[in-house]
Amino acid sequence: DAPDVVNNSWGYSAQVNACNPIFQETFDLLRAANVAVVFAAGNTGPGAATSISPANTAGAFSVGSVDDVPSLNVSSFSARGPGTCTPGIAFPAVVAPGRNIKTADLTFGFNPNATIIVSGTSFAAPQVAGAIALLASAFPEKTVDELEAALRSSARDLGPAGADNDYGAGMIDVRAAYVALGGVAITDSDGDGVGVPDDCNDNDASIHPGANEVVGDGIDQDCNGFDLTISMSRARFMFDQDKVVVFASSSLADPADFNALKLHLNFLDGSTSPDWQIRYNANTGRWQRSITGISTLSSSEPVSVTVWGAEGSLTSMLEVTGVPAVDNDGDGVTSDFDCNDSDPTIYPGAPEIARDGVDQDCNGMDLTILIDRAWFYPDKDRVLVYAWSDVADQNKKTALRLRIDFADGSFVDNLAIQYNASNNRWQRAITGIAAMSTSAPVSVTVRGAEGAETQRLTTK
Repeated sequence: DAPDVVNNSWGYSAQVNACNPIFQETFDLLRAANVAVVFAAGNTGPGAATSISPANTAGAFSVGSVDDVPSLNVSSFSARGPGTCTPGIAFPAVVAPGRNIKTADLTFGFNPNATIIVSGTSFAAPQVAGAIALLASAFPEKTVDELEAALRSSARDLGPAGADNDYGAGMIDVRAAYVALGGVAITDSDGDGVGVPDDCNDNDASIHPGANEVVGDGIDQDCNGFDLTISMSRARFMFDQDKVVVFASSSLADPADFNALKLHLNFLDGSTSPDWQIRYNANTGRWQRSITGISTLSSSEPVSVTVWGAEGSLTSMLEVTGVPAVDNDGDGVTSDFDCNDSDPTIYPGAPEIARDGVDQDCNGMDLTILIDRAWFYPDKDRVLVYAWSDVADQNKKTALRLRIDFADGSFVDNLAIQYNASNNRWQRAITGIAAMSTSAPVSVTVRGAEGAETQRLTTK
């Protein structure tokens, strides 16, 4: 249960150019167990002889910092050698980017940021630890000494020629270290995550093994040697007959080969049916298959069918016919019209409850209209309405409309309401009320695409 590598982004920064061998025995034991020990060199630069422990202890693989691309200059804060505990050996061992590194932020629950830009050898060291982990995964038989030697020998030499006390052996090159350890050089020119020789076209990122095929475009996207030409003119589940019928075509499948095309059904619960052959019908010029007894294959209904052959596979949703109309919740609206046939309070035309998060009337939206003020001023012959909506488009003048109902049953409808950005509300003052009806106004209704809300008028 030992790790391949231990990263350490800490050190005794108050003991510059000192050798504190307190962890020497620990490092020896870890390396004997083939565990790499990576240490941040320290942020005690830029002067010479500014190494710190434990990074400068024998057995620690010390990491200095270089600045952003393209300069790659040794960072001003990065500790310099020689290493006090290991005279004659370049310190740090290698360098990695450590200035302006984007990393996950520490949050502690206060003003958290997802990421943050940081600088320090503490952020260069984890990149080297990750490199060693990758190499150990690729070459599990290699020792820590061999992995570190590969990183040193393949590093990009910076500063004076050869290993020095600013850059060590240079900036790590993980791909070069992989090759140095015996790995086959892999190129991925198009950056699609698949390199040569697995990628049949390393100049097009849309073409690689596992890519989605585009039917009949003449391009072999998934590198299986064929363009996908399969199409389905019918994929139908006949509910009343407990049967699925599939008609398919292919430019590549051999009509004389009974195994050239096959299919299976995919069910709502995630299960699939057995595989069936599809037969070629020379009279119709198509591949076709009927499967009966669908209800015996799964406890849930079929939702799609997949047809495949040597050229690849195509999945199509099933058209469903012959489903009897039912009204499971007894609200008077059958399931082919009811958006929730398990709740009798939800159906097309049902009264909406404002701002409850439920779409009672099946129009695709919860009612969020709220009338805050609905006042009638008889002495001013005016009605004043303030309203809110979470859905109405504030830039669209016709998003909300207003209706006034009068005591005698008459009404005035389709009055515009304007959005007032300063007050963050929809509002309208209507004057000349007496000219609209011989009776007094009693209520107002505000409506939009989400539905309508009515409120009785308060006389002021």
